[in-house]
Amino acid sequence: MSTAIAPPPTGAPYIVTPIDEHGKDVNLAHSTVYLEFSVHTLGNKRKVSNSHLEVGEADKALFRLSKKILESPKLAEISSFDGKTRDLLYGRCHPFKRGIYFLPVTLVEEVDQELRERRTQREKLVSQFLDDYPDLCKEASRRLTKKFYNVADYPALEEVAACFGMSWQYISFGVPENLATVSPAMFAEARQQAALQVREAAADIEALMRSKALELVQHLRDRLKPGADGKKNRLHETAVTNLAEYLAYFDHKNVTRDGDLKSIVDDLRAKLGNVDIEAIRNTDTLRERLCEEMSTISEQLGTLVERVPKRRITLH
Repeated sequence: MSTAIAPPPTGAPYIVTPIDEHGKDVNLAHSTVYLEFSVHTLGNKRKVSNSHLEVGEADKALFRLSKKILESPKLAEISSFDGKTRDLLYGRCHPFKRGIYFLPVTLVEEVDQELRERRTQREKLVSQFLDDYPDLCKEASRRLTKKFYNVADYPALEEVAACFGMSWQYISFGVPENLATVSPAMFAEARQQAALQVREAAADIEALMRSKALELVQHLRDRLKPGADGKKNRLHETAVTNLAEYLAYFDHKNVTRDGDLKSIVDDLRAKLGNVDIEAIRNTDTLRERLCEEMSTISEQLGTLVERVPKRRITLH
C-alpha cells in the first residue's frame, strides 16, 4: 500500500493493508489490544516555603512558590524524548484512558520493536544525565544560595537512577470468567458494562479518526492557499509528511471499519498520488489543483465530523 504522497525524510513504513472478514461491525477485542504504557522521570520542581515570600499585606496562603532544582539540558532532552514517544503511540494507536491505548493487532510487533529501541535510546540519555548529576547538584547549590538550597532535594545517585523507567504491557479485553463462579449476576452486569464501554470507545475512535483527517487536510489546504497579499504561503514539510503518515497507517487504525471515511481516504490517496513536496512548492498549476481538491475533501470530511457526537477520549 502506498503512502500516497512523498514519504517522511526517515522513509515511509511499508504497510500491509489488514483485512477483516467481519467488515464494519468489527469487535475491538479482536482488532486491538490494550497497551498500557508509562514513563517515569525525576521531578525537577519543588515547593518553596511561604516563609520566603514577601507579598506585603497579601495573604501568603494564597501564593505558591516553586523552584527548579536542576538546570540540566540532558533532563530536558529526556522529557522531549518522552514526548516524541507518546507522539509515536498517538500515530499508531488510539488513546483510551490516561496511559492506556487501543493498539491494532496488525501493528503490535512493529510498535513493540519501536518501543524497545526507544527504551534503549532513553537509557543512554538517562546514563548521560546521571554522569552529570553530581556536578549539577554543586551548581544548584551555588545558584540557589543558602536561602533556597535544600540538600534533601538532592537524593543519592542510586535513588535518582531508580526514578527513571519506561515500561509497557499488553492487556486483554473482557471480564474475568471466575467472577461468574462468585456471582453470576455480577458477571452478567460486568459484561454488559464492558460491552457498553467498548461500543462507546469505538464511537470515540471513529470520531477521532474523522476529526484528525479533517485537521490534516484543512492544514494542507490552508498552506496551499495564497495569503491575503496574494503571495504563496510557506508550505512546511510537515503539512505533507503528517498527512502521509496518517494515510500510511489508516487501514490499520481504522479498527471500526468506517466505510465513509475509507472512501474519502482512498480518494485522497488517488488525488495526491506520489507527488513530491518540491513539485507542489514549485509548480503553480499543481498547487492550485491540489488546493481545490483539498477544499472539496475538507467539505466532505466536515460533513462526516458533524454526523458523529463529540468524542470522549482525549490525548494526554
